[in-house]
Amino acid sequence: MAVSNVPRIRLLDGLYGWDFLLRGHHGQELVIQFDWDYRLFAQAFGWSVERVRPELGCPHESTDGTVPCRSCGLTPADFLSDACDYLTESVGRSIPDPGFFTGDDVFGS
Repeated sequence: MAVSNVPRIRLLDGLYGWDFLLRGHHGQELVIQFDWDYRLFAQAFGWSVERVRPELGCPHESTDGTVPCRSCGLTPADFLSDACDYLTESVGRSIPDPGFFTGDDVFGS
């Protein structure tokens, strides 16, 4: 059986019920505490704006979740709330580190 050398990260519950911890492969941690951060971290675990309110039939192509959708009118609060729900559902999951602890620029700065 092959062993992967790809560093992994794990999503954990935070201390306050509205925050999360991201634990790196060497034990380092990031606190996800602002709702504005939920989208980026949820995307790393597989979330996308397309999953928000699918009954509307809108793919939300005019937004990344930080501005209102021009097609259906959903607000950033709708997208951020769904991203938070997705993170809550993803607590305990482990994924390959997309760059949060490996030095890659996942924050786009």
